[in-house]
Amino acid sequence: MLISNAAGLLANVFRTAMFLALLGLGSAFSGCAGFDSDDEAGSPEPTPAMTPLSNDVVDEPQVPVVPIRATDDPDELLGTAVVLTSDGLLITTIDVLADDGEVLLPGGSALEPALVSFWPDPGLALLKVPVSDLQAVEMSSIRPAEGDEVVATGFDGAPGSLGRIVGEIRESLEPTDDADRRVRGASEYRVTAHLPDGFLGGAIFDDDDRFVGVITERSNDEDEVFITASHWSVMSWLEQREQRLERLKEESMTWERQELLDTWSIRYPEGWSLSIPSESDDSMRAELAPADPDVSLQLAVSVEPNEYGTDTEEFIDEVFSGRSSARVWTVDELEGKPLVRASIVQEGALVDVAYVLEEERLIAVLLTSGYQVESDPAQVDEARALFDAVIQSLERN
Repeated sequence: MLISNAAGLLANVFRTAMFLALLGLGSAFSGCAGFDSDDEAGSPEPTPAMTPLSNDVVDEPQVPVVPIRATDDPDELLGTAVVLTSDGLLITTIDVLADDGEVLLPGGSALEPALVSFWPDPGLALLKVPVSDLQAVEMSSIRPAEGDEVVATGFDGAPGSLGRIVGEIRESLEPTDDADRRVRGASEYRVTAHLPDGFLGGAIFDDDDRFVGVITERSNDEDEVFITASHWSVMSWLEQREQRLERLKEESMTWERQELLDTWSIRYPEGWSLSIPSESDDSMRAELAPADPDVSLQLAVSVEPNEYGTDTEEFIDEVFSGRSSARVWTVDELEGKPLVRASIVQEGALVDVAYVLEEERLIAVLLTSGYQVESDPAQVDEARALFDAVIQSLERN
């Protein structure tokens, strides 16, 4: 489970990440799972949050798809993403992703998304942006038949040009045997439609406007035939990730619990070693590692005086500005306190981090991994589920 040959490199990366993260939070972190691994020092850049729309974007009603555009060229459309949940979980195709891409949101703002997970075949990517009010798709409960009409929804030519084009299901492909993903219906559809390239990553809907699939690629044989990953495939992927988290949450009830000074406590995985390299009346730092040295993970927890306050927007601006690989996942609450979850690619390592903002103290939990979303999606999914279970185990005393 979660085996890697890069344990030695990870140890060095972890020491560097811990030094920067726990002793100098303001300059250490640049965000959520990004695509760049090297950040240059310099004057702070705008936080990866609000970017104004260009004046020529049409004010469309909110729909369960959003455009992905080039960050440095607001008029350049890269593709489309489908809104799976109102709190900002999106799905698109791997080909639509770009180092400098951002999601254009209803209402005139743009966010650089966190890369959550890859599914190499059929070429899908899960993204996350920290919002709470998006219109999400409604999943279809039926299986379209060959010859049924469907409606493709995406963006054509520019980020503000929403389009809906009628097509037809030409062929349904049955799922292959896969013990990890049990797809209940067809795994993909071939759809006959004349779609612009900007529709890639967009949605296919049935005649009741229910989600049927994600447009993944143009057929190699025919220009007007598109491959669509079915909603059954999407649901099986999400269900697998949820089942992994539920399993680890259940296991976490038997994990060891560590007190964090006198106000909080946290659980950590069974069999992991614990060291506390520093502790005082108002701060502490704990480091945890799996017993197996080949497991490419390190966990760290810190409690420090809070120099940032409890305003999450100001906190994000202070901590994550000026770092190109920074991505914020979620702004939420935990035990009634503000919670900011993010991740960063730093010196080749993926660092997932969660901050709990109390009036007097800042609690930070970090998971540093030698795996990468693009090359080790299964290991990253497992590691992130473990991180979620650790975060959810945080309790106030």
